[in-house]
Amino acid sequence: CLAEAGGGMHQSYHRRPVVTADDTYATALVQLGSGANLYGYYMYHGGTNPVCDTGPLNETQASGYPNDVPQWSYDFHAPLGQYGQVRPAWGRLRLLHQFCAAFGEQLAPLPAVLPKQGPFDPADRLLPRVALRAAGVDAATTTGFLFVNHHVRHHALPPLAGLQLQLQPEQGAALPLPLGQPVTLQPGMAFIWPVGLRLGAARLRHATLQPFTRWTDASGAEHLVLVQLPGVPAELDFDKAGLHEISHAGLQRHDQGDTVLLLAPPTEDAQAIDLVDSQHRRHRIVLLPLGMAERCQHLHWQGRDRLLVASHPLVVETGSGPTLLRTAHEAAELAVYPSDGLDTPGFTTRDTQVAQGMAWAVRQWPAAADAQAGPWAVHAQCTQAAGNPAALRWGPHVAWREGPVPLVPDEAAHQQAGWWDLLLPDTFACNPEAGESAWLTIQLNGDVARFWVDGQCVDDRFCDGTPWTLGLHRWLSAGRQPRLAVSVLPLDVELPVFLEAGARVPGAAVHTVTLTLERREPVEPC
Repeated sequence: CLAEAGGGMHQSYHRRPVVTADDTYATALVQLGSGANLYGYYMYHGGTNPVCDTGPLNETQASGYPNDVPQWSYDFHAPLGQYGQVRPAWGRLRLLHQFCAAFGEQLAPLPAVLPKQGPFDPADRLLPRVALRAAGVDAATTTGFLFVNHHVRHHALPPLAGLQLQLQPEQGAALPLPLGQPVTLQPGMAFIWPVGLRLGAARLRHATLQPFTRWTDASGAEHLVLVQLPGVPAELDFDKAGLHEISHAGLQRHDQGDTVLLLAPPTEDAQAIDLVDSQHRRHRIVLLPLGMAERCQHLHWQGRDRLLVASHPLVVETGSGPTLLRTAHEAAELAVYPSDGLDTPGFTTRDTQVAQGMAWAVRQWPAAADAQAGPWAVHAQCTQAAGNPAALRWGPHVAWREGPVPLVPDEAAHQQAGWWDLLLPDTFACNPEAGESAWLTIQLNGDVARFWVDGQCVDDRFCDGTPWTLGLHRWLSAGRQPRLAVSVLPLDVELPVFLEAGARVPGAAVHTVTLTLERREPVEPC
């Protein structure tokens, strides 16, 4: 069981880490590979603290907690932000979520096995970080998943050439992975390889592709979807005994004793491998490039299982079909596989050239060119220049820390904040009642920033060098234009707090403010 896995990281005044999609993805993958089954995030979706009659609900050193955190913001840099904004970690983590949904029943009882040679020291950057969750007594019965991670936050790992692992079952010879060309681990790589996956009577001994999802259709044919990993030669190794025939158009086939090895060239399109097992049942393996897989969702929709690849975030709400969250001024596309039986207007059929018989149904939304589609540049009018940084104050010494950490500036210090009125353009309009969202993105630097609507503070953040995105639709209604402002306390460049590289900029400034409109595009007509 793993509770409170880091979907993001909350920030305190004295420590402001920015967790990237690579950080979050590698952490989740490592935890799965280390034996975690019951997986829970904290936070996966950020939020906003309410302010009650008794005052703010945030954690503070003044109230006996070890940290000062923002009063309103509980954004957490989570995959879904506090206003529902979709971040890159959302699509990346979905690779693992769909893996768990499709293969979790197989994965859960498998024990985790670590290499005998380590690494045992976190500072060791020369040995590959791998783990195996598998069961079986020999090469013919071993089944499971190999987890590989070559990403360590803030510690760039060197390329490791010639990776070829040896899986040693309880009995018999070792199984080398991969069989063909060794892999060079590049910094940032993190992936899963399957071992001993079955499709009917056929057995995939191993593949250097990541399991994504699987399903069985009404005819009994199994569909296995694998992800092609950039920089990793794609090979699929089958037991010959379970195969009657296998298509290999566009692939290289090598028969090696009792195995059939297929090598797939890298491509930007999906590919299909059709096979007939020894019991004469047909199955299909779909290979998706990573870029497609990160935008892909497996749904049972309109009577069958399908893959939906969207240019923009795709959501499915209870009682309705898929809905595309499209930035209004951008073109959008949704591709659906398989296309047969799709009874929705607006789709056309497109056959990919590489994939044999893979018909995708495609629907496109053209970019809007009208003035009410955005994006807009918002004028930030400085109404008060920032004064001096707040005087450094130290909090109480917590026993498990080496020493005290700075206290968050008090309310009196905010008199020194710089103020900017945000003037919305005349052509901007947003109708939240119709499902539209307005995203305000502020590029700024400073120490503590606050966002004001009609003279009331509604959100805040400790500046960390990243853009600040707010869901302006929260305060909009049809025809209403609220008064908006930002206040920013200046940063003392010597302030003893942790900031990511490039975030330690002295003073306070609002550089640019942009506004975009997001529309909900139902895939099916209402």
